[in-house]
Amino acid sequence: MKLRSIGICILLVAILLCLATTPMQAAFAESTPVLLLSGKTEGNEIVVTATLKNNDGISEMHLKLMYDRELITLVGCEQGDALADLDLLPSGNYDVYPFGLTWSGEGNDDSDGKLLTLRFKAKEGANGQAFVNFAYGRDRDVVYSEGGDLKTRNLMTDTLHIDLSSGEATSIVSENSEAGNIDAEDKKNTGMIVGLAVGGSVVIVLVVLVPWLVVRKKRV
Repeated sequence: MKLRSIGICILLVAILLCLATTPMQAAFAESTPVLLLSGKTEGNEIVVTATLKNNDGISEMHLKLMYDRELITLVGCEQGDALADLDLLPSGNYDVYPFGLTWSGEGNDDSDGKLLTLRFKAKEGANGQAFVNFAYGRDRDVVYSEGGDLKTRNLMTDTLHIDLSSGEATSIVSENSEAGNIDAEDKKNTGMIVGLAVGGSVVIVLVVLVPWLVVRKKRV
């Protein structure tokens, strides 16, 4: 009887630990910012929009703008509404490659929306597929503040492909267009995980406790 009681206690402790870690798993699933890229042509320029989604808070961020220098040239970079509370320091001029962008501030900015508007021009006679994307150091370049401590996040980044023919953009396609739904999918999956964890824990509790209570009641 004593061993059985100890076993029940161990199972209950395991269940409580499972329930305690579930919120942490949920928070992790919902704390991955997504950086989406989309593009269009305006006259002789290729306009690329970088959109930030699922942002739970960023206080510092350093990105490197990467693109096909043999086919396109960076001619403009404008800050959007996302992370507007942070100071943006870009590289000195558009000839610098990779073109660096650094956001910094005293606190977290959890805003979503248009992060940047980038303008490119196709080089004369360019023919082929150019790319545009952002690089960063994982576990280093995206920082947020929590309880006075600085911690890091990682981004889900996008890549834009630009088909060029005779120096003009004929097609602009995002490689990870499905990433636009990542926040919704994460929250959906997180809700499912939480529901399964809680439901499973309840079932285990009932399976363990009900027979024990029945046996104990009979003995009493």
